Amino acid sequence: MSIWKEKSDPQWGELAKRSESFVDYLTAREDIVVLIEPDLRDNEAIKAEPIPAGCFYPSYARMNVDASQTFETVLSNLDDINPMSVTTQINHPRFVGVLVHESAHAKHTLYDFPQVPNSVAKWITLLEEIRCEYNLLQSYPQYAKYIKTIVKTIVAKETFDVSGLSQKIGDRYSAAHTAILVLGRVESEVFEEDEVKAIAASLDKQLSGDLNALKKLWISSLEVDDLDADGLVSIAEKIAKIIDPDDDGGAASSDAMAGGMPCGSYAPGGNPDPNSSSSPQQSSAFEGILDELDKLTEKAKQEIAESFSSEKYALPESVSEKNEKKRIQIQQAASKISPTPDKPSNSRMGGWGYSGGNLLSERPTATDIGRSRTISQALKKAQYRDVKRTTSKSQLPPGRFVIREAMNRHAQISNGQAITATPWNQIKRRTVDNPPITVAVATDISGSMGAYQREVASFTWALANAIQKLNGSVGAIAWNGAGGPIREMIKPNSRISETINYYTAGGGSDGLPGAIKAADGLMNLGFGEGVRVLAVITDGELPNMEAVRKEITYLVNQGVLVLWILTSSRGARVNNAVNAVLKSPEDFGRIVGPKIIETLQQA
Repeated sequence: MSIWKEKSDPQWGELAKRSESFVDYLTAREDIVVLIEPDLRDNEAIKAEPIPAGCFYPSYARMNVDASQTFETVLSNLDDINPMSVTTQINHPRFVGVLVHESAHAKHTLYDFPQVPNSVAKWITLLEEIRCEYNLLQSYPQYAKYIKTIVKTIVAKETFDVSGLSQKIGDRYSAAHTAILVLGRVESEVFEEDEVKAIAASLDKQLSGDLNALKKLWISSLEVDDLDADGLVSIAEKIAKIIDPDDDGGAASSDAMAGGMPCGSYAPGGNPDPNSSSSPQQSSAFEGILDELDKLTEKAKQEIAESFSSEKYALPESVSEKNEKKRIQIQQAASKISPTPDKPSNSRMGGWGYSGGNLLSERPTATDIGRSRTISQALKKAQYRDVKRTTSKSQLPPGRFVIREAMNRHAQISNGQAITATPWNQIKRRTVDNPPITVAVATDISGSMGAYQREVASFTWALANAIQKLNGSVGAIAWNGAGGPIREMIKPNSRISETINYYTAGGGSDGLPGAIKAADGLMNLGFGEGVRVLAVITDGELPNMEAVRKEITYLVNQGVLVLWILTSSRGARVNNAVNAVLKSPEDFGRIVGPKIIETLQQA
């Protein structure tokens, strides 16, 4: 008969190191130590009862895992176990689920709460179970299935102790406890709503119809910020009042939050409560729930196995795959840019109530030509730099550890194949002075922007002339409503027109997210080299600023400098951009030119 390796066997330490790589990947931390033991009951440092399948100690940055509870069978050879490998994820999903859950605590749980009554502390620990998971699964949704395999273990081990309570209140406590731990995982897609309908109906009966009120509160807890202890306390207090309106909660105690969270992740102090009850009296509300969770556990195991029939790995897309999707997305957006019409329009009608977009064309004035010379001279004097990065791949450290390549290597070794995977990336950086400049200009031509169109066009024309003389490139587009076309003003890498082109204003102003994608594709901002700048001219009174900020943040993270030019002091600002506010169209050349130089010098 196979038996566990002795606790002193080095294979436990080697398995822990492989698990640490997985935990580092999930938490974006490198300080967490994983300790895996054959049976945590033999560990004198863990005095909590019942013994948790896993627990995270924040004060030590240590994660303990009980092998006897996390593996489905006793294993004689631990060298085959790796949470990053396909075989482990299929055959030992509970082990993976425990690591994922404890990683959620390590990344998102706050362990510094104010003193609260014991009755409130119970609800805080339960809410934190689902809140931390919800936040982690926003980035790694593929691991929801693994959490599903451990929910029964969590619910079965940590039922409320209802000793001393009336039957009615005891049932309400236990029902609410189970509702949060099971139904509260629907929003993070651990469970589907249809899967837990029977459980919901049973719990609602025990709660005398208060399930919906409870649901609103646990959903609101999912949006509480990681550092917002008061927000979580407030929600827990409301739950305590719903479950037992007559309970005054008792006196606040510094030890009130010292007890363990349901999986063994602990609240303030980072250590389990040695006085934790070992034999809680369970309520009748708990009966029948475990049978349903058994079925859902088996279903999750099947889902995991099936997911690998069509997917090679259960990890997120590689960087190259994400980049390729993004390239396709921005190229498609750029392909929809309407080219500049051959002839200008005779109509200058624009403003509120008009769709806008009629092309107007004028010869450059002496002011326009002078502005181009001024910008050109300033650019020649400006000192700006770029960091050129070269990535080399290796089978050995040092460098950045690449999870997907590590999994490839593990699979190649397991299958007896030649090892070609390169789990380590090294990036070499070299500073380049005055590299090529690429600028994309995205101009708002919605109904409120009519007064600025000629000035914007003059500046864009002058900028394009100046940057072309430095072997750089400028492209310009005009946008208004999301349903309208994105219009070309200046085509990149083409001879600058002898006329200044612009469009009449009109229409809505929600088209900027799509315009930023189009500008990115047009000028290759996100994937290009050298100094890359996106200049957005708008009044900033946009209905979809959240989507705008998302697109800008992506470009900033790709090394693009963003200049956010507002024509109204009421307009929204963008924190990770250089902001400029104009008081009148006449301010455009005086303010925006120097801001372009300032932006370049931040490179």
